[in-house]
Amino acid sequence: MNKYIIKARIIDFLKNHQAAVFFLSSFIIFYGLYQNYEKEFYRELIPPQIKTSGTLVIDGEFHLFSGCGVASFWLNDETIEEIKQKGISFFENATKAKRRKDGVFYEKWEPTPMPKETFSDGTWPAFQCTGSLSNRWKDRIYYAAQEPGSYYTSELGVSQLLVLPNLGIVILIYYN
Repeated sequence: MNKYIIKARIIDFLKNHQAAVFFLSSFIIFYGLYQNYEKEFYRELIPPQIKTSGTLVIDGEFHLFSGCGVASFWLNDETIEEIKQKGISFFENATKAKRRKDGVFYEKWEPTPMPKETFSDGTWPAFQCTGSLSNRWKDRIYYAAQEPGSYYTSELGVSQLLVLPNLGIVILIYYN
């Protein structure tokens, strides 16, 4: 088929389906904007001392008045090295979320292993709300949280932050 005929058919299709093309384009743009907003929303719940370099996965379930899930980010190399050098003292001032006017404050950081009562049936309850985080990652996170070398804190029972320098990730686990 001639490339001009193909081009003409595409133009005819677009003219005849303007509403559908507009709706689909708008949906794609708004979805992209929402994805960016969601990343920044969760990233702002992490104290500024904990620097990230990208998103691993954000997933969860939301209901009318509740929700649960995880937001996980890759730690940047400098943060990993600084945590490995300073240990728990790295987190001394990492108790307030960045740029949040509503004041999200975390409790004192603790070294892992986490208390056994944190887990329900071998995992966090919030992990049951996520399908995007593979079982392999869930297992790695679960076992790393039970070994020395990582750090965690919580925000008044609503969420937990877990920093796993050996895996190079920080995880916000939320449930309410």
